[in-house]
Amino acid sequence: MEAFEFQTKSRADRRQLPGEELSLSVPVQGCWRIVDWRMTSGELSDHLSFLIDELGVTSFDHADIYGDYEAESCFGEALKRTSHNRHHIEIISKCGIRAVSAKYPEHRFDHYDTRKEHILESVAQSLVKLGTDYLDILLIHRPDPLMHVEEIAAAFELLAHKGMVRCFGLSNFTPSQWRNLAAVCPMPLVCNQIECSLLHMQTLQDGTYDALLGDGLLPLIWSPLAGGRLLNGQDDSASEILPLLAQIGDQLDITPAGVALAWLAALPGKPVPLMGTGTRNHIIESIRSMKQNLDRQDWYALWEAATGYSLP
Repeated sequence: MEAFEFQTKSRADRRQLPGEELSLSVPVQGCWRIVDWRMTSGELSDHLSFLIDELGVTSFDHADIYGDYEAESCFGEALKRTSHNRHHIEIISKCGIRAVSAKYPEHRFDHYDTRKEHILESVAQSLVKLGTDYLDILLIHRPDPLMHVEEIAAAFELLAHKGMVRCFGLSNFTPSQWRNLAAVCPMPLVCNQIECSLLHMQTLQDGTYDALLGDGLLPLIWSPLAGGRLLNGQDDSASEILPLLAQIGDQLDITPAGVALAWLAALPGKPVPLMGTGTRNHIIESIRSMKQNLDRQDWYALWEAATGYSLP
């Protein structure tokens, strides 16, 4: 019990969005699987209060499609039960995907939709479900081969004018895609949510991460533990990485998962990871781990284990 109480004293750091007054907690609580946590509304309310009050985790990541279109409502109902002022938390949500669901029988296939009318409709529905009158950040969930950046920019402008969204960003966009939108968008793009982990190095190697920093966008990292595959022994690609994570973790007195998060935290630009767990101790450990400073040689040893080749 003493160890648990000690760890809860470590509160989440914060990252300022470039050029904005808005900041996010580190980590952001991902709400993709919030329905799968199987908490009652009261239990979820207690969990949210613990994150906000005890840990300083005040930022929450959603998308309209999460939980078969139920995650936002689940969160909104639980938030109503807390005593927290809406202005004390930050809500991110995403739109641009129409998923197959019994709730939307007209969706015959999973597909993208970044038309202005869909963006406006999706945001309006998200606000109702979340029980709020504004989003702190709206992201386009995936780049759409049929997207017209002028339509997205027009939707963003209208949402900002109506006070429905404070800031705008992207998710899974390449540099050319976000630059095409930025060129016509009347307000700045503040972030891009990308996949990155020791099992997914592509965005670090293809220039995406560097371009984010160069263009002044805050990197938000989804699946920082590769959806658990980095640690559960079910991915052969992790066989060289996991023993090294355990070895370094023993030296630092943190878990292998914590080492993987500390590895990401060492990157320039101080990326913000999204943690999808509903387990309190995992969030506590993630906060503690991201405050650790990895030895540079250990960092590169993990890089070599992840990429499979030695540095020149």
